[in-house]
Amino acid sequence: MKTRAYGTIRVTLPSLDSTDQHLEPVSRLGGETARDFVLADADVRDLDLADTALLAGRIRSLSLSAPP
Repeated sequence: MKTRAYGTIRVTLPSLDSTDQHLEPVSRLGGETARDFVLADADVRDLDLADTALLAGRIRSLSLSAPP
């Protein structure tokens, strides 16, 4: 699998097919583990994923806005 580095964080990119048919749409992420998910076309104020394992999922087309 391919990996990318963002500062001191290394991300392993999963091998996903071109469809999201096997992934469950979610409106937010959090908790201990997120598996087989797709978070797409969402507007989020923050994305705190500390201590969260993201397994076999896809995040795309997010709009991030600062809290007021």
